[in-house]
Amino acid sequence: MRRIFGIATAIAALGSFTIAAGQGHIPPAPVFKSAELVSASDVPIPFNSVANGIVQVNAVIGKTGRVEGVDVVRELASVTEVTVAAVKKWEFTPGTMDGKPAVTRMAVAVVFCPPAVSSPQIVLQPLASPPGKGAANKHAIVPPNVISAEFPLNQTVVGGTVVLEAAVDPEGGLEYAKVVKDFPGLAAAALRSVNEKWKFSPASLKGKPVASKLIIAFAIRAPISNPI
Repeated sequence: MRRIFGIATAIAALGSFTIAAGQGHIPPAPVFKSAELVSASDVPIPFNSVANGIVQVNAVIGKTGRVEGVDVVRELASVTEVTVAAVKKWEFTPGTMDGKPAVTRMAVAVVFCPPAVSSPQIVLQPLASPPGKGAANKHAIVPPNVISAEFPLNQTVVGGTVVLEAAVDPEGGLEYAKVVKDFPGLAAAALRSVNEKWKFSPASLKGKPVASKLIIAFAIRAPISNPI
């Protein structure tokens, strides 16, 4: 009888341990993969604009890769609207969460460059809204943020746009940058500037830093020639 009682007690204790272990189980963190830029058009510069600096936005990428919205993070007078309009036309492959297409956000920084650079350091305007604004669902990614940047040197004197895709690791380090939209005379200088001078804060998912990507576009205005 004592033996039966002892077995029953052991079974009950094992059951209690199993329940306790189940209650303390932490589900695995979702696996995030960033969207990728497939094609990008030029970012036009208004004729009467003299703006130099960065417009930063978060593009909301849908499950099909279409841009469903654009949230302005950092404004720059006279060129914010043209930035939003241009980014809405770009094409992406969708980001994924646990291997399934998901609505994600991708940071896009558009640099409006002067025809001639006297000082390479870019003065960043204050954030118009936090980088994570609009991240409503529990799996929403908070995109990386640009914290220091410089204009490319030795750039072309002909107006145009070059677009890069950059991968940022969970520590905020730059893993690589590659050209998505090329422009002769500007791409090499843009890559050199991003690789050597730019700094970032990492993306986060549910409060934890994760690897992600962002887009960096350089729009340079053509110099105005003086009439003879």
